[in-house]
Amino acid sequence: MYQELIRKDMKKALKEGEKLKVSTLRLLIASIINEEKKLLKELDEQEFFKILNREVRKRKESIIEFEKGGRKELADKERKEKEILKTYLPKQLTQGELKTMINSIIEEVEAKTVRDLGKVMGKIMPQVTGKADGKVIKDLVFKALSNLENKQK
Repeated sequence: MYQELIRKDMKKALKEGEKLKVSTLRLLIASIINEEKKLLKELDEQEFFKILNREVRKRKESIIEFEKGGRKELADKERKEKEILKTYLPKQLTQGELKTMINSIIEEVEAKTVRDLGKVMGKIMPQVTGKADGKVIKDLVFKALSNLENKQK
C-alpha cells in the first residue's frame, strides 16, 4: 500500500527532475524491500512506520555529525531528505495527547514505579508507532512513573 504510493511519487519526481527526492525514495524502497526479505512477508502499517522513523532518525543523526564536521552542504542535503521522508509519516501526536495516553496506560497496567517502564512502553509503542518519537515517549513515561513513585513515598 505505502510502497505503491512511494513508487508513484518517485515516478512523478523522476518526470519532474527532482533528483534528491528520487534518490531518497529509492533508498526508502530499498529499506522496505530489505525488511520484507528479512521478515519473509509484506510489511504491515506498523512495520512500515518503524522503517520510516528509522530512516528519519538516521538523517537527524547525520545532520548533527555533518554540522560538527563543518559540512553545511551535506547537512542541508540530509535536512531536505528528512523533510521528504516526513511527508509519509502520519500526523504527529502532541505532548498533551501523549501524556493522556501514557496516564491511561499506566492505570490500565497498574504501573506503580519506574521498574514498570517496560510494561507501559510495551503497551503504548504499538499505538503510537509513526506518530511520535520513541525517545520522547520513553522520557515522558519515565517522568510520569517517577512522579507517581514520588507521590507514593
